[in-house]
Amino acid sequence: MLLSPQGIEPEGDRYQNQHQTGYFIGDYRNGVFERGAFTELDFGHDFYAVQIFLDGKGRRIAIG
Repeated sequence: MLLSPQGIEPEGDRYQNQHQTGYFIGDYRNGVFERGAFTELDFGHDFYAVQIFLDGKGRRIAIG
């Protein structure tokens, strides 16, 4: 699951941006998403609100 949460408190070098973009890896079963830890996708401050689409070659493209 890819998302852009707001307000994560900084932890050392992590979460230094006001608006992070990152992901969870997990399994969706019986209406419940069981996930691992949140991982930042990008550490720059201009990468936010990612949009993903499938191109004509079957690739997933992310633009933020």
